[in-house]
Amino acid sequence: MHRVYLETGDDGRLRPGQTVEEVERWCPACRAVYPNEPSPD
Repeated sequence: MHRVYLETGDDGRLRPGQTVEEVERWCPACRAVYPNEPSPD
């Protein structure tokens, strides 16, 4: 998984921001709660 940091727009809405390039191992609960992108295997 790749961690995705969220940014807040001028309208107050969250949107995807920077994506971390390094691959991390996440448990299923974290994948369901925190913003992420699957890494190509």
